[in-house]
Amino acid sequence: ICIFLSLAIANRKQLNFIRINLKLSLIVSVLLVLFSLLYILRIENSDNLYDFDKMTEFYDIPSPQLTLLLLPFHLQSREAMGVSEVAIERIDEINKYIDSNMLFIQDLVTLLPGDQVSAGNVLGIVVNLNPNVSLTPGLLGGLYLSYGLIGIISGLFILGCLVQYVWKKYLLTNSPYYLTLVTITSAYIIELINRGFFKPMYLIVFLILRFCIRRVINEK
Repeated sequence: ICIFLSLAIANRKQLNFIRINLKLSLIVSVLLVLFSLLYILRIENSDNLYDFDKMTEFYDIPSPQLTLLLLPFHLQSREAMGVSEVAIERIDEINKYIDSNMLFIQDLVTLLPGDQVSAGNVLGIVVNLNPNVSLTPGLLGGLYLSYGLIGIISGLFILGCLVQYVWKKYLLTNSPYYLTLVTITSAYIIELINRGFFKPMYLIVFLILRFCIRRVINEK
């Protein structure tokens, strides 16, 4: 949606292009509504999904209408810390499957031909003792497992520099392209903080954005 919006702004003088993007935006909006309806139906009719009322009672949450939205962040943080703690204790077991120094970028290796194991699956085997489970340690855990304390400091410094770079570029150029880049960068950094492992999609999404922008420039 951000890409379509930026392209529409950058080409606001081209009426045909705007009409096409309006149609695409309408299609995306309809799909989002349908997805939301299907999600609601799934929640209402599935016995396997977690019941929010049960969660509220189990954790004895005060004012759930205000705090329930924050509970997933709390639970994810607890899970990430627990997974990281056990993984650090069993680092030798991890090294039996892959080099722990490769754990943070192991998901990039899954693009190669052959039977490749993902970092989450390795943690599922080592931490949860279940090969069908994929676990995530959070960004701090992922960096520490592969590179130690230096990895945490270096990784957070690089992410901070990246955000600062794209934000300054947007302030200097006021370009819809850099606005889109700021939005996507922020979103995927949050995703990386949650997951803890560097995934191929973090690169692919920026390549797609670059390709779209070049197409627009060439059509002008």
